[in-house]
Amino acid sequence: MKTIAALTFFLVAGVSLLSAEVLTDVGYPPPGGVTFSGSGDDGTTGATFSYSNFNVDPALYSALYWGPTEVDNVINSNDPYSGQMTYAGTSGSSYVFTSTALWEGAYNTRMLLTPTGLGAEDTEANLGASTTPSYPLFLVTGNFTADFVIQAFVGGNWEGVDTAYNSQLGNDPNVQDVTNVNFDFFTAPAAASTPEPGSLFLFGAGAVLAGLYRRRARR
Repeated sequence: MKTIAALTFFLVAGVSLLSAEVLTDVGYPPPGGVTFSGSGDDGTTGATFSYSNFNVDPALYSALYWGPTEVDNVINSNDPYSGQMTYAGTSGSSYVFTSTALWEGAYNTRMLLTPTGLGAEDTEANLGASTTPSYPLFLVTGNFTADFVIQAFVGGNWEGVDTAYNSQLGNDPNVQDVTNVNFDFFTAPAAASTPEPGSLFLFGAGAVLAGLYRRRARR
């Protein structure tokens, strides 16, 4: 029975590789390098990240993706970590991420992300790079920018979380509003290194034959 279980694992693994493109989270910078610049303030009117001068080398990867990998709920600096925002879909040209825990125990928060110059959008889960929660990833086709802002719903309106804190909630100079946003690059394997379906089938068949041979030997 142990031999059969091991063979089943090999066969299932082969099928999963065929059914989804598995991406690798390479963080920043992507292979080959990139030029980055940032401006603005994501807690007031918004920040802009700009990426340019990609060194696209087919030997390094077959496709490049970019997107958020962590968007933390807004907390105060003296409060415990409260988890990450979830992706809630789009509103106009913006991608909306909503809080899963109330800030100050009373206020919803969100991040609006508005990319320009990126290609097709998909999710980390669909592309084999799933995190918890799963966020959208965007195909990089050249230079691009991304505008994003962290907001709080205070007094019946959405406004920058720093603006809201300073004007209505910032009565303790030793406490600050805190969040964390990470953006990473993801690569698909270079075409030359991607196993062909026939190779994967032969690998599975070889595992079966080897397993049967060892089983007979033990007999």
